[in-house]
This record gives sequence, C-alpha cells and structure tokens, in this order.
Amino acid sequence: MKNKKIVISVIIAVVILALVGTVVAAGLSDNGLTAKNICVLDTEISGKTPEEAIEIITNAYIDTDPVIDVVCGENKAQIKFSDFAQIDTEATAQSVYMADRGNIFKRAFVKLTPFIKRTLPLVVVTNEEMLNEKINEVFSADGITYEEETYEISNDKLTVTAGHSGMEIKIENADKLPELLKEGKSIELVAVSTEKIYEGVDVDALYSKVCTKPVDAYYDKEEGKLVPHIVGYEFDKEEAKSVLSKLGENEKAEITLTVTMPKVLDADITGAMFKDVIASYTTNYNAGDTNRSYNMYLAASKVNGTVLEPGAVFSYNRVVGDRTVAAGYKIAKVYEAGRVVDGLAGGICQVSSTIYNAALYANMDIVERKNHSFPVSYTPMGQDATVAQGFIDFKFKNTFSRPVKITASVSGGVCRVEILGIKEQNIKVEIYNNTISQTPRPVNYEEDPSMEKGVEKVIQSGNDGYTVTTTRKVYVNGKLVKTEKMPTSYYSPLAKIIKRNTAEEPVENPEETTENPEGQENPEATEQPSENPVDVPTDVPVDVPTDVPVDAPADIPADVPSEVVPDGQQTEQSVLQQEETIE
Repeated sequence: MKNKKIVISVIIAVVILALVGTVVAAGLSDNGLTAKNICVLDTEISGKTPEEAIEIITNAYIDTDPVIDVVCGENKAQIKFSDFAQIDTEATAQSVYMADRGNIFKRAFVKLTPFIKRTLPLVVVTNEEMLNEKINEVFSADGITYEEETYEISNDKLTVTAGHSGMEIKIENADKLPELLKEGKSIELVAVSTEKIYEGVDVDALYSKVCTKPVDAYYDKEEGKLVPHIVGYEFDKEEAKSVLSKLGENEKAEITLTVTMPKVLDADITGAMFKDVIASYTTNYNAGDTNRSYNMYLAASKVNGTVLEPGAVFSYNRVVGDRTVAAGYKIAKVYEAGRVVDGLAGGICQVSSTIYNAALYANMDIVERKNHSFPVSYTPMGQDATVAQGFIDFKFKNTFSRPVKITASVSGGVCRVEILGIKEQNIKVEIYNNTISQTPRPVNYEEDPSMEKGVEKVIQSGNDGYTVTTTRKVYVNGKLVKTEKMPTSYYSPLAKIIKRNTAEEPVENPEETTENPEGQENPEATEQPSENPVDVPTDVPVDVPTDVPVDAPADIPADVPSEVVPDGQQTEQSVLQQEETIE
C-alpha cells in the first residue's frame, strides 16, 4: 500500500509538472501574430501581424457611420458618428494583438483554448466640443438655439450676420460616449439646455479670426504635401465697431477689407508638382452606346483630379462611391451568370481597367486587383481590373516620394488616364502576357417554338476560357532592375448560345406510322449540333461580372512572353484572336 501511494503521488506530480510546463510553454511562446478566433465585432482578425490587423480594421470599419439620436426636452435631432467621433484603428488593432499577451497565465489560457471565440470592441475617440457644436447646429434649424455671429468674405467685402439669443444645448452623458459607441451601433443621447443672451458682435474676436498676413504656398518635403497659400486680410477696427454696434439680432452689415495676395500661389506649386506625365493609358469604347458612355464619364469624373500623397493607397470603390440610380448611373450591358444582360452602371470596369494599366506602367504597387470572369476587348487579357461594390475593389499605392495626381477623361470613344507627378528616374516599364491554357467555349442550344424549323440564330457568340500570366519588367536608365510576376488571370469560357426549333411536328395518322425494326438506327433521328457553328459577334458592352472566379495561385511560369506596349496599343499576340468584340 505504501509503494502504491508513492507511485500515485509520483504520477500526480508528473501530471502537474506536465501541465505547468505546457502552460509555461504556451505562455512564453509568441509568433508575433494575433491569437486564433479573435474578432472585432463581426470581423475576424486571427493570425495577423499588427500591420495587417490595422489594414483589416480600417477596411472593415472605415465607412462605419451610425446615426446618433439626440433628445432635448420635446425636441429630437439626429447627427452622424463621423461628425464628432472616429474609430482609432491602431488602438483597436493593438487591443487585438495584446489579447493573448498579458501575464503568462492569460497568454497560456488564450493559446490553449483556440476554439473559444473572443470578440473585442472598437476603440472610439470622441470630441465633446465638436459634438456640442454639431448638436447646436442641428437644433438651430428649429430656431431655439443660441447663435454667434457669422461672417463671409467675398473679394474685398466682409459680410457679418449678427447672432441671436436662445438655448445652449449640451450632452448630459458625454463622458460615456466612447463606451456607448464602441459597438459601432446607433445610440440615443440626452441633452440639457440653458438660456443664453446674445450680447452683440465682439469686434476684437472677429478681427483675430479674419485678419491675417499673407503666406506663400510651398511644398513640405518632410510631410510630402502642398501647404496652401493664405490670402492676407485687414480691416479698420474703429470703423467696424461703429458699423457693427448698430446691428440687431440676425441683421447683416458689410465691412471693407484690404486684401494682400501672397507672392506664391497654390497653382504655382501644383504646376511644378505635377509637371511630368509619369504614365498614361487609353482604351476605346463604343460612343454610340449612350448609357454605357455616360456611366464611364460619371466614374471618370469622380476619379479625375485625385491626388495621392507618398505611400497613400488609391481605392477605386472609395473614390467612385455608390453605383446607384440616385448617383446618376444608368442601365447598360454587364456579365451575369454566364450571360450578357442589362445591369446598373455597366461600363465602369473599363475605367478601373484603364487606371490599372496606367498604374502598371507608372511602376506603382498593385495592392488589390481581380480579373473579369470572361475576357473583355478593351484591354489585353491579363491587364483588366474588375470591380464590384462591396466585395471587389481595385487599389494601388503611390510608391513615389512625392504626390501624384490622376487625371481621367471619357470622350469621343476614348477613355484616357494619366498619372502626373515629377519623374524621379528615367524609368521604362514593359508588360508581357502569356496564354498558358485555352478552354473551348461550350455551345448551348435553346429551344424557341416560334422559330422556323431548321433555322438557327446565334444570340451570344461567347468566348473561350484562358489562363494568362502577366510579367512586369522595370528598367532604369536602360538597365533591367526588376522582374515582377503579377497575379495570374483566370478567364472562364463564355457559352455560345444558339436558338433553334427542333420540336417534332404532330403526326396526323398515327396508324400509318412505320416503326423501325428493333436494333436499327433511325435515319430520321434529330440532327446533332454542328462541330463548327458560325460565330456572329454580339456588339454589346460588358463590364461588371457578378460571378468573378476565385483567384488560383499565381505560380505558373510564362514560357513565351507576348509583349504589350503602353498607352493602349496591343500586339497581335496579346489580343489572342478574340472572336467577339465586347464593347
């Protein structure tokens, strides 16, 4: 019995030591990534670096803007989250990263229970002063809030509008805002009001707001951005006091200003900042398709003039915004479920594809890009970029040490994109595409009883499927400095669709019908589809797929590169003998 107790004690001690060792090992281990099964609200951020976590949170919650209801007595108003608060993505990512990095036991517990889902809140930063200003601004529409005087400058005139007495409204539970907002949901705030009497225009305060010395515009190299010029203004205080002292509530008065322009204006700097065309690209479209042309024009107008600071990322979806009827977009042809159909905002993918090629030739870093489900005609295969609001974006990063500006225009059948800036080196970029596989298009027949028997009508020519590799080569002063394999493009075959009528005509005298002897072939059997059906091109624009295939690994070598030259020109090999022109 004594020996038995000793053995049991030893076993228990070994188990305890093993458990302690496991806990210690788990607690001390650190792979530099966020723990498994960690989420911020509805977004999983498991197994990521802190930088990756910041990017995921930024992309997931950048548009989070819940409505805040504010109640003040019998009055109620709404303001937006973005009017007074913002999500601290870095602090939120840090909280995710530190979820399993507390004391050794906390770290061990999290690592040893990866099956437990852990949901963390957003870290929210609020500005109480901005909140109260916005609340008073919203309630001012009802004429119940106190208002200070306002002013407007037009050329050499300062127009001052006196304020009026009223209620001053403040949030009662402002200190609890970050806690209330961390779930990113709509909430209700309670406001209190006190009466405040308007005492007239404070001329000294007005002078300090309006009057300033002129300041020249300049380019801040450290910050990598333009510091705009400031126009100088001055007015006579004594004259202003005499005029403004006579104003009643809500009345207006004008004061003469002395205007001094700076020697260096914004335009002087920006003209130098964007003097070089770093890269450009053009694609052609059917100007006769007015709906599609207008969609392209609308998208290009949103992009035109966009300035990217060094290191900034351009997001097509973010810049172009909602593709809705309310935003002005029209119905045009799109890909959907293997068919060419009418869809909203057809055409905008040609603009994103044109920008993509300009970014390629500018040697920008491509952050996100997906090819269409099927080939398009306006770019070589391997050089298109599809977009779909909400889940497919096109993004690139400004790799220059100075800002760049994107210009985009759609006119007369030509979509043109330029990336402007200052050329830092003598750079030449070449793009090579190589088709490594081709899948024949299927032929689908559709029965149409209204058609004459024996007649066939091609309603969609279709396309073969392709796998295409793309390589970018960068030369500096004629010397090859970089060979970069871009993501492989996978294009599904688009079926050729033929309508016909093969229905059997009814037999009027069944008893006269002669059956074939058993086992013999029927010479009257239905004719099989032709092995070489005639293609009839369908002149329709195609842009926005709803069934873009999931990207496969881009690791297939390119054996025989087919060169594509810049500015929209395509070599014969890069076009790949497409049989259908898709506008």
